[in-house]
Amino acid sequence: MKKLLPILLIIAGFTSQSQNKIPAILPLRTQAEVVDKLFEEKVKLVLPDLMQREGIDMWLVMAREYTTKTL
Repeated sequence: MKKLLPILLIIAGFTSQSQNKIPAILPLRTQAEVVDKLFEEKVKLVLPDLMQREGIDMWLVMAREYTTKTL
């Protein structure tokens, strides 16, 4: 998520510049929904072709790759 947030802010900046408004930072719940949607799209669109190309039969995700939870 740390890598995704700057991308979201850049996109928000481009859209808001055309409207001359300050970009709004999404609430955390909405940020999580955006991250989950992008991850789901990546898994559905990119992963199958990549796995086939590289000869990988199975992908196991033991935890979210972008978790930022601290102890």
